[in-house]
Amino acid sequence: MFTYILGGIHLLLTLFTDFEFGAFKVIPFHIHGWIELIVSVALGGLAFYFYTINDAVSHKFYVFFAIAVFLTWLLTGYKQAERK
Repeated sequence: MFTYILGGIHLLLTLFTDFEFGAFKVIPFHIHGWIELIVSVALGGLAFYFYTINDAVSHKFYVFFAIAVFLTWLLTGYKQAERK
Protein backbone atom coordinates (compact mmCIF):
# COMPACT_ATOMS: atom_id res chain seq x y z
CA MET A 1 0.00 0.00 0.00
CA PHE A 2 2.84 2.39 0.88
CA THR A 3 4.42 1.92 -2.55
CA TYR A 4 1.14 2.70 -4.34
CA ILE A 5 0.70 5.85 -2.28
CA LEU A 6 4.29 6.89 -3.00
CA GLY A 7 3.67 6.27 -6.71
CA GLY A 8 0.58 8.48 -6.62
CA ILE A 9 2.47 11.24 -4.83
CA HIS A 10 5.26 11.00 -7.40
CA LEU A 11 2.72 11.27 -10.21
CA LEU A 12 1.33 14.45 -8.64
CA LEU A 13 4.86 15.77 -8.16
CA THR A 14 5.58 15.16 -11.84
CA LEU A 15 2.35 16.83 -12.95
CA PHE A 16 3.11 19.92 -10.86
CA THR A 17 6.81 20.18 -11.79
CA ASP A 18 7.97 22.92 -14.16
CA PHE A 19 9.47 20.87 -16.99
CA GLU A 20 8.45 19.56 -20.40
CA PHE A 21 5.96 16.95 -19.18
CA GLY A 22 4.58 18.95 -16.25
CA ALA A 23 0.93 19.92 -16.62
CA PHE A 24 0.74 22.71 -14.05
CA LYS A 25 4.40 23.84 -13.77
CA VAL A 26 4.32 25.05 -10.16
CA ILE A 27 7.30 23.24 -8.58
CA PRO A 28 10.78 24.20 -9.85
CA PHE A 29 12.64 21.31 -11.45
CA HIS A 30 15.57 21.49 -9.01
CA ILE A 31 13.12 21.12 -6.07
CA HIS A 32 11.79 17.99 -7.77
CA GLY A 33 15.38 16.73 -7.76
CA TRP A 34 15.84 17.40 -4.06
CA ILE A 35 12.61 15.55 -3.31
CA GLU A 36 13.83 12.55 -5.32
CA LEU A 37 17.12 12.54 -3.40
CA ILE A 38 15.28 12.64 -0.06
CA VAL A 39 12.93 9.85 -1.17
CA SER A 40 15.87 7.65 -2.23
CA VAL A 41 17.48 8.06 1.21
CA ALA A 42 14.15 7.40 2.95
CA LEU A 43 13.65 4.25 0.87
CA GLY A 44 17.10 3.09 1.91
CA GLY A 45 16.10 3.61 5.53
CA LEU A 46 12.89 1.69 4.94
CA ALA A 47 14.91 -1.15 3.41
CA PHE A 48 17.09 -1.21 6.52
CA TYR A 49 13.96 -1.38 8.69
CA PHE A 50 12.71 -4.41 6.77
CA TYR A 51 16.15 -5.99 7.19
CA THR A 52 15.93 -5.59 10.97
CA ILE A 53 12.55 -7.33 11.11
CA ASN A 54 13.77 -10.16 8.84
CA ASP A 55 11.46 -9.40 5.90
CA ALA A 56 13.83 -10.36 3.09
CA VAL A 57 11.45 -9.78 0.19
CA SER A 58 10.52 -6.25 1.27
CA HIS A 59 14.14 -5.52 2.13
CA LYS A 60 15.35 -6.46 -1.36
CA PHE A 61 12.48 -4.61 -3.04
CA TYR A 62 13.17 -1.34 -1.22
CA VAL A 63 16.94 -1.63 -1.68
CA PHE A 64 16.48 -1.87 -5.44
CA PHE A 65 13.77 0.81 -5.37
CA ALA A 66 16.10 3.17 -3.46
CA ILE A 67 18.93 2.47 -5.89
CA ALA A 68 16.66 3.12 -8.89
CA VAL A 69 15.44 6.45 -7.50
CA PHE A 70 18.98 7.47 -6.53
CA LEU A 71 20.34 6.60 -9.99
CA THR A 72 17.52 8.61 -11.55
CA TRP A 73 18.51 11.56 -9.36
CA LEU A 74 22.19 11.07 -10.12
CA LEU A 75 21.78 10.86 -13.91
CA THR A 76 19.28 13.70 -14.31
CA GLY A 77 20.62 17.21 -14.90
CA TYR A 78 18.17 19.17 -12.77
CA LYS A 79 20.13 22.45 -12.89
CA GLN A 80 21.03 22.12 -16.59
CA ALA A 81 17.42 21.49 -17.62
CA GLU A 82 16.27 24.75 -16.00
CA ARG A 83 18.83 26.86 -17.87
CA LYS A 84 17.44 25.94 -21.31
